[in-house]
Amino acid sequence: PLLQCRKELGSIALAGITVASTLLEDNFPPYQSLIPEKYGIQITVDRDELVTAVRCGLVMANERSRLVELDAANGVLVVTGERMEAGGAVSEIDAETGEHSAKVSYNANYLLECLRVMDSGRAVWSLAKDGGPAFLSNEEDPSFLHVIMPMAIREDENRPAPAGSEEDEMGEEDEEE
Repeated sequence: PLLQCRKELGSIALAGITVASTLLEDNFPPYQSLIPEKYGIQITVDRDELVTAVRCGLVMANERSRLVELDAANGVLVVTGERMEAGGAVSEIDAETGEHSAKVSYNANYLLECLRVMDSGRAVWSLAKDGGPAFLSNEEDPSFLHVIMPMAIREDENRPAPAGSEEDEMGEEDEEE
């Protein structure tokens, strides 16, 4: 193998294949400001059970939005995926909800991407407020944190818009009129 390193470029060549990488230097946004210091809601579930429930919901979810709804209350997390023309799938799993309840929709693919890289064990779904972004972590590994933005469906078009976006707010205004 041939390994070369320069100030801003590195490459390795092996068996006729060369992989090169460039060092990027930039001022990135302060992502730490997006992560709340305290969560208003925390729901804890078995990671493997959550993966199974989200997969079931994805099978029946709308093909465009891949939307699944997570609804937690009274020690149960209900994961629902629905498609108008085909019906829906509902999975209930045991959850530690405490006094909390939450109901939020997310793109199932984004949830599954996070859960695939999370070690088995207990997954913690944290929210600063109901309906907000998901902060997913592993109970055994506090250094793992994944943020997923919620989705909202405009009833008039049955298509997803990121919750809190201008498009979502326009949909809310239309409903009020």
